[in-house]
Amino acid sequence: MQEHYRKEHGWSNPRGRGGSQQTRRIQAQLVPWRTGVQSQRFFSNGPASSWFEVGFGAPATQTADEAAMMERTVRAMEQKQEQFEREDRECIKAADAKTDANAWLERVGWADHLQGLDPEAMRQLTDPVGEEEHVLQLIQDSIMRVMLQARITATPSTVGSQALFEVQRKEVDKKPRRPFDNRVEEDTWARYTAVWVKLICYVYRAETMEDNERPGFRLTKRQGDTMDELTELIEEYVEDPEANPLDEERVDELTLQVVMALLDHRLTAGEYRSGIISGLAVLGIRKDGGWMDVMDYTPMYSAVIKVARAMVVYQSYRERKEEVARLQQEKGLGEEEAEEEATSMFRIVREKVQRFMTVTSKETYAEPTPMDWIYEARTYGMYIRFNTPAGGTVDWDGDHITYRKTRFRMAALTEMLHALTREAREHLATLTMVEDVDQLPRIPWKEVEDDHSEDRMGYSFLTDERNREWVKRGKNWVMNQITDTQPDGQGQARRKVWIDNGRRDGKPFQARAVQSYGQTFNGFMERMFMLMYMMSQPARIPEMSGIRHQNTWSLVRVLFWLNKHLGLARLYGGCGSCTGHSLRTTFPQDNNGDWVENRRTPTPS
Repeated sequence: MQEHYRKEHGWSNPRGRGGSQQTRRIQAQLVPWRTGVQSQRFFSNGPASSWFEVGFGAPATQTADEAAMMERTVRAMEQKQEQFEREDRECIKAADAKTDANAWLERVGWADHLQGLDPEAMRQLTDPVGEEEHVLQLIQDSIMRVMLQARITATPSTVGSQALFEVQRKEVDKKPRRPFDNRVEEDTWARYTAVWVKLICYVYRAETMEDNERPGFRLTKRQGDTMDELTELIEEYVEDPEANPLDEERVDELTLQVVMALLDHRLTAGEYRSGIISGLAVLGIRKDGGWMDVMDYTPMYSAVIKVARAMVVYQSYRERKEEVARLQQEKGLGEEEAEEEATSMFRIVREKVQRFMTVTSKETYAEPTPMDWIYEARTYGMYIRFNTPAGGTVDWDGDHITYRKTRFRMAALTEMLHALTREAREHLATLTMVEDVDQLPRIPWKEVEDDHSEDRMGYSFLTDERNREWVKRGKNWVMNQITDTQPDGQGQARRKVWIDNGRRDGKPFQARAVQSYGQTFNGFMERMFMLMYMMSQPARIPEMSGIRHQNTWSLVRVLFWLNKHLGLARLYGGCGSCTGHSLRTTFPQDNNGDWVENRRTPTPS
């Protein structure tokens, strides 16, 4: 280093010979280079073989001004980062088709429609009605009444099956395979109606917002006039209930007309001019930010379609009733004559269905409506659902199983099922009034006969003549246990518990004994339901709790006997009621004569 400085920089060493130690230390600090520098090079020779500094031998120091400047810089960077994060939360941005590819979001176009708007503010437009929103609360009450009445009306006995076939139509030139069916589980209907309530709340609230803050949908003149009339009618009541009593029938009529107007919307300037489609986009915003996945979202389209069909039937039914009443008044016709002259339910329903409840037809004059867009979006979403592998929720690690946040051992699950079986047998012993499970009455399974083709009312394998002998032994079993008079029996003790000789109301049993027996029966059925649910294809709860063991007026039994196996035929989800097929589950007996559910055979119902 000294040689380099002498030749290249003309440097001379100021330190001479001799001198004190202190003078030498001071002179050593006056050299023009630094010591303790960490260096590195990539190659030992050739190009790029020179050394370069990679570290310092001593920590750097800062002046007070430099420290203050660095603090201001860090604070500014943190504020900018917070601003970026806040903008991401408070402003919806359209995705880049190249860098953020998502076929589902690109298809529905939610981000483009809501770009630049506050997602939280948009989501709040669909929130439950607040205490101060008196007008909206009454509108919500009205739409709930309308949807309930629509569900009640859309039955074959009220409007006829042909009208229900027509309202089920999806394509103008193709008749559906089945009619509209209003039978859905109560929780399903609650979820479906909740979607419509949110859409109505969204449209009402958005109409009160400033243009630069609200979504881009626009009400048509018919929609706006009907909504204004409904709102004014309710506002008059809210301002002075005594002077302006609320006419619920008129409110419900206007609410239904608002729904019909929202459905009957020609999409002449883009689909997101529709309040329904715009509201469905907002319903796609998750509470924690981002968009709902297609796997979870498509049921909302089904909700809109199902309830809309019921309300179209209801509106058609109301129109026909009004026409009949008008004919009676204007022409003096009797009710039956007016019914014959009035437009048929089928024609009224068909006119509405073909105008705004089907996909766009191939006719040159046809124009798309919200239902056309919803059908197409749902079809695309269902295609993705059925062709995308489900996300993994179960993890196996040897004998350990992890399901989401629950972890257990397979042996523990097996032991739980064995414990449930033991508890069920103990409950059954109590119900049959025997002292131990080993004394449970045995059934000669090998001798049981059944005729699957017999559809006579009241028939089951229990009433088959070939099974008379062993069935007869079980007749009145519980009552015989109570009235048992054998010296070594328990009849006397049971009679003391069960029989109430002091009652004069014709009911001979002790109320406490009946209540206890019912609780034991419920405990037995709880364990049976759990075993059926855990050890086979899970069934719908109403089917599990309402098993038909014999033929009825309308339906064939669901319990069958075949080759030493008891079969239970049942429907699964909505598909079974649509296709008319059931799934028969067999319960092979184990060595003790009990039932173990482990084999499933699909059969037509």
